[in-house]
Amino acid sequence: MLPFKNWFSRLSNRDTSHASPSTVNTPCIENEAIVVETIEPGKTGWVRFQSILWSAYCPSGSVLHSGEQVYVVSRDNTTLCVEPTCAAIDLDVVSMFWLGL
Repeated sequence: MLPFKNWFSRLSNRDTSHASPSTVNTPCIENEAIVVETIEPGKTGWVRFQSILWSAYCPSGSVLHSGEQVYVVSRDNTTLCVEPTCAAIDLDVVSMFWLGL
């Protein structure tokens, strides 16, 4: 149990004092995760973050499909809060344009 506790405390105690508040939650490579099980609005799914499977949800209500890249915004106990990457958002905008939506 001790190794898990050490790992978990390292995850929750990351030093962000060097970053300004506006850059703490910006997407970056350290925050990227891959959706393993589809995340639907109001439900949780699964993501692989730093080689570990985590339960995750998306507060914006976006449907995140398996294989999509997302970024981790925050952690609520053992569940990650994730959002689509900018590339996924841009792709949706382009798709809507081409579909005339």
